Amino acid sequence: MINYRPARPDDVDPNQRGPPNQLLPDRVLHPRYAARKAGSGMWTICHRDIISRLAMGGPHHQQLAKTRSTVSPDIAELVYAQLCERVEQELGLLRDRMQSSNVRSAKRGIGVDGTESETPVVLRRLSQTEAELILDGRDAPGSMIAVFDLRDIHTRTTDHASRGTSEGHDEEIISVLPDVSANDLPMLGKESRIPLYALARIFPLQRLGRLHELFESVLHVETLERKRARRAAQGDRYQAKPVEDADAGMSDLISLHAYPEMSKTGRAGDIGVDLAIAFCKLRCFFGQGWEEFDVDRAGRKV
Repeated sequence: MINYRPARPDDVDPNQRGPPNQLLPDRVLHPRYAARKAGSGMWTICHRDIISRLAMGGPHHQQLAKTRSTVSPDIAELVYAQLCERVEQELGLLRDRMQSSNVRSAKRGIGVDGTESETPVVLRRLSQTEAELILDGRDAPGSMIAVFDLRDIHTRTTDHASRGTSEGHDEEIISVLPDVSANDLPMLGKESRIPLYALARIFPLQRLGRLHELFESVLHVETLERKRARRAAQGDRYQAKPVEDADAGMSDLISLHAYPEMSKTGRAGDIGVDLAIAFCKLRCFFGQGWEEFDVDRAGRKV
């Protein structure tokens, strides 16, 4: 669900006549970065077609008139932009939480006696073999809750940069809302339970560079954690792998994991769930994951 509240846009001239407020998305961004707007609002499901209808006529405009508010014709684009920003925020928060000493200890499973159990990863890069198997419909570990495809990010940003240099264009001429189909948001695994997100297809070009940096920063933290665990377990026998050996045979698919059983014991098994939810909202926005059915005149499912 998406909440909306009347608010004054930052770029509106205070001397401008007419309704001073616009109905704007609220509670989409993380509360750490955006305070809730005041006043009465309304809700819609997180589906771009439904959100776009807010700008059309309907009973909700009577409520808007009471607050002297209008609806921007670009309301769906505003929601989309905030959903994308929420993903960036969750990636940054995940990195920060993983770097904190308390979460690090809980994630590594350090007991009261100081011993260390196997380190469960939250975000990791899949090998080429793993990527081929999961894209082929094979089953995946039960802890896997999402897969992110970074394969076309470099190509798309490089192509745009070369066109901008040769033709003098500063921005790529594309629609604000990407044309995302069901093929761009498939479900993986034998039971089709794991969503695959092709970042270059569902995010605007301007955000791809930052997204890539954030994913790499989280993966870097995970790599340091595994090195600490191996160093603690092997002691003087520990030998760091050369960078070229560590990267050999790796793909551009990244898997996200969660461990519900760990969470029940107070350990940090669910720190990746908020990121999964942020991506799931984008999937719903593009019309995926919904169940369609007929209703009777009273609105009951038939």
